[in-house]
Amino acid sequence: MTTTLRLSREGQDRARRFLMEAARPLERALYRHEFEGQPPDAALDALAHYRNADGGYGHGLEPDSTTPASSVLNTTVALQTLRHIEVPGEHPLVRGALRYLLDQYDLQHGMWSLMPPAVDDAPHAPWLAYDPDWTRSTVNPTAEAIGHLLTYGALDICRCVDVLGVALSHIQAAREPIEMHELLCVLRLADTPGLPEVPARALAERLAGDIPQVVATDPAAWRQYGLEPLAIAPSPDAAYHDMLAEHIPTNLDDRIAQQGDDGAWWPTWSWGDAHPKHWVTACQAWKGVITIETLIVLRNYGRLA
Repeated sequence: MTTTLRLSREGQDRARRFLMEAARPLERALYRHEFEGQPPDAALDALAHYRNADGGYGHGLEPDSTTPASSVLNTTVALQTLRHIEVPGEHPLVRGALRYLLDQYDLQHGMWSLMPPAVDDAPHAPWLAYDPDWTRSTVNPTAEAIGHLLTYGALDICRCVDVLGVALSHIQAAREPIEMHELLCVLRLADTPGLPEVPARALAERLAGDIPQVVATDPAAWRQYGLEPLAIAPSPDAAYHDMLAEHIPTNLDDRIAQQGDDGAWWPTWSWGDAHPKHWVTACQAWKGVITIETLIVLRNYGRLA
């Protein structure tokens, strides 16, 4: 008889203690909202500290980039949180983020640039250096940005058809399989409520072909940077859960086993030799992000004792 591994009460207490004592205010507030029934107000207040006057987000919200300047990357990360806690579209934090995305859309290239040139003026992960080659932004972050705009009805019908059509042409022309960050952006676009049938079908076909090639199913690979099954199916009702169902229990067991002595879950990547002192701070921030995400996933699958 198989025994389902669950995160013990002691393990949950250690995770909570880490979040309360060592994580950023945002992750602390998210924990209290998700697991202690607190309203989302404190999380919104914490998120607002990363917001700029242009409506976009920066200041290291995504810990691999510390520039205070707004970026599409940081703004989409903010919108992921806002959507998760079901903040309505009329909220100022949402409205500002959507306005920023609309302002940053480049008509000439038909896409968004992931990071602004200002990223190079502050410590950052090597892979987030400013890249003037727009072809690298065709899917990431463009697909995700469109998904957020469609979710909140920030694109009128004509512009929606035009922008979505350009994005689909880029996605369909992308190499196979697409890169892991691109796949996540496509997945977020595909999850958009009310997505028209034709693009929804095209995205589903692309994802069905790429997910088996991009997602690592060998537990040994989960010690390295890459996509685990739980990244695609963070809950049993996720769209592609069934495709990865045979690997989900092992992934959950492994995630529980990987909790650190400090109660946190750690990133599987680093900045290498770049900005070592700043990586220490970024790593600590990532531990908070990954820990709250892991607790939510374990809860979704009934893996909390």
